Amino acid sequence: MTLCDRRGRPKISSIKNADTDGNAKRGGFLHVKSVRIRRQAYKSMDNTNIVARAVRAALKVPELHGKWTLATAWCDPMTYATSELEKKRRDIGRGDWGMEVDITEEQAEQKKKVNNRWNECINLDARTFLRAGYKQIMEVFGKGENPWLFALPEFLDAPLLSHEDAMGIHLRVWPTNLPPCPSGVDEKLFNAVTKALTSMSFHDVDNTKAIEHTVRSEDEMMARSISEFNQMEAKLASLEQDHEEALRELAEAETLNSTKRANMDKSRSQLARLRNEGRPEKDLNEFETSIQEAMALYDEMNSHLEVSRRAIEEKGRLIENTRSEFESYSSVGLMRKHANTTFEERCAERRNELLNKIRRSIEELKVEVRNLVNEGASVRRAYALHSSARFLNTELLDFFLGLVPPNERTSAINDLDENGMTPLICSVMKAPERINEADKYYNTVQHLLRLGSDRSIIDPHGRTALGQYRMSVCEINDYYRTFSIQQEETQEWASIHRRMEGALMPIGGETEADKDAKDRGDEPVSSDDDEDDWDDIMDDEYDMNEEDWLAYGEGL
Repeated sequence: MTLCDRRGRPKISSIKNADTDGNAKRGGFLHVKSVRIRRQAYKSMDNTNIVARAVRAALKVPELHGKWTLATAWCDPMTYATSELEKKRRDIGRGDWGMEVDITEEQAEQKKKVNNRWNECINLDARTFLRAGYKQIMEVFGKGENPWLFALPEFLDAPLLSHEDAMGIHLRVWPTNLPPCPSGVDEKLFNAVTKALTSMSFHDVDNTKAIEHTVRSEDEMMARSISEFNQMEAKLASLEQDHEEALRELAEAETLNSTKRANMDKSRSQLARLRNEGRPEKDLNEFETSIQEAMALYDEMNSHLEVSRRAIEEKGRLIENTRSEFESYSSVGLMRKHANTTFEERCAERRNELLNKIRRSIEELKVEVRNLVNEGASVRRAYALHSSARFLNTELLDFFLGLVPPNERTSAINDLDENGMTPLICSVMKAPERINEADKYYNTVQHLLRLGSDRSIIDPHGRTALGQYRMSVCEINDYYRTFSIQQEETQEWASIHRRMEGALMPIGGETEADKDAKDRGDEPVSSDDDEDDWDDIMDDEYDMNEEDWLAYGEGL
């Protein structure tokens, strides 16, 4: 939560109400991160004397005089915790037994003692700063959060409080009377619901820009695939052509070899006839030698041809298999389909795919939930209504409500969860970020109201669903301002927020916390504000000496 706006002006009521003279917005900001004192005898006594005096003395050193107008501190248990306690708590956090469901009574008791002592150290540190003059920022507290404190320079003019008086100050802390976290089979149901809804939330079928971006990315990948496909096809065609040429050359070589074989057969017949005619043996031997040489050459050639024949046949089979795989490759069908569809058709198809995926997830979740309910799980104790409202899923909300006995449904729709929130409050924990999301949020709120949601129930901060919605809007606006992001159509957003505020307005009117949430945004800057700020700056500068003026000039 941001304490000040972009101009350094307090946004939190606790600070604004204390800053009666408006000086907090015109000076420096100081945050005390931690306090460490070398001699730590005070730790065993749980007395805040030493640390409180050290804090007061540190804030009032002459070097800091006039340098800050708003100071804050976040309670640090390590100021009072011993190293032994820190180690025990680390062991519990890491712990082999700390995360187990089934632990011994002795281990559970030890864990309870460690956590209780840790909380005592947090409270001691809070009282230390209260003694020194700080006050609690009442709006900033939450489950598991340490108190956050603030001080203005005039707070330090009052005498230090006594240890007893400081320990008697009431700190605003998280309520302890809220419903428990789900356990056992209820925890299984809670985890199943939140896991499924979280997964479904990644498939935003209403985000047209995101779908178009995804399809464009897929189109770019498809274009690369088509290019690679065409290159591969051209290369395969070239291989087939080379193979056909090799087959022709092989056929010619085999024809030539057959001719030579036929000639050798004629020569043998001629040799046999000459022998029968009684020709001189010398002449016949020379003729026979030439026939044998030709035969050896033929055998060698025939051997080479056989090797070439097997190689060409193997290459032919390889090309044939490659062609077959190439033609049956799944992308081929996608490419042909892609070539025959428009961008708009592909976007619509993508959205339908996401819808079908969500539909399957919902049906699978319903089966799992029914099975867990049959095992004894309760959708109320598992806060299934809160989860479905948080993710704006009215279909599952109705399904879960249908598993509640009819006489309990009005109570169930207004159940508090372990954070003190109703399903209606959960539905506005995050404000719409895009204009095309606004109807989904509004329709979910209206659906919950028709089911009997009470707009007047408050959370531990004293806010109704209206105040939570305002806080959510402020958080988004703070984010946009921090990163200088331009928001779309301001006038249309104003209409959307008016519609939501009208739907969420409690019958008895807004609470003080609701009003405070509305005032969290940046206040409009007027020319009078600028003139007042400039006058204050000039008044301060007239009191500067030459050294201060030089330092101020360097700062500018």
